[in-house]
Amino acid sequence: MTPEPLRVALVDDEPLARSALRSALSGFDDAVVVVEAEDGPDAVDQLRNAEVDVVFLDVRMPGLDGFEVLDALEPDERPAVVFVTAFDDHALRAFDVHAVDYLVKPFDDARFADMMAQVRQRVAQRRRGRLGGGSRRSSGTGTEHPSPPTPGSRSGTGPTSDSWTWPTCGTWKPTATTSCCISRRGTPPGSGTR
Repeated sequence: MTPEPLRVALVDDEPLARSALRSALSGFDDAVVVVEAEDGPDAVDQLRNAEVDVVFLDVRMPGLDGFEVLDALEPDERPAVVFVTAFDDHALRAFDVHAVDYLVKPFDDARFADMMAQVRQRVAQRRRGRLGGGSRRSSGTGTEHPSPPTPGSRSGTGPTSDSWTWPTCGTWKPTATTSCCISRRGTPPGSGTR
């Protein structure tokens, strides 16, 4: 049985950036671009009217920025999100909205392949109904992720039995859902050490 393809949305105001994403996605037989938008309002309209598994979303765009696009969507309308931007200053906020990943342009093939593995995993979980209360998309409420381990421990499990690890940078991450650690402090959250 052939797996269901990943339905992809590309949202970026730069045509060359969308072209680069299309080119990178061409190496993945299971990815099909079903939506392209060049500004926030168009992205909201198209995401509401299409079946999309993952959106590659620029942060800075005309009309609405990437975060405002997500805010404009109802929780059950939100696909998995990968922010793709030239700026690294929004990474912490991206993970607050449960982004799968945060790619800084330009990215290399290996980094893109790592991100796609995480996307496949997140989409498969959603399709199995493990995330978002059984809906096809995440609720976006934050309840779909188990709690991280307590500061000072090296690993733990949350209420859904997904395991957590402390990467070398010190920021917790669920091993089944994200591929990037984002702390610059190098200490676990809440440890009091900065």
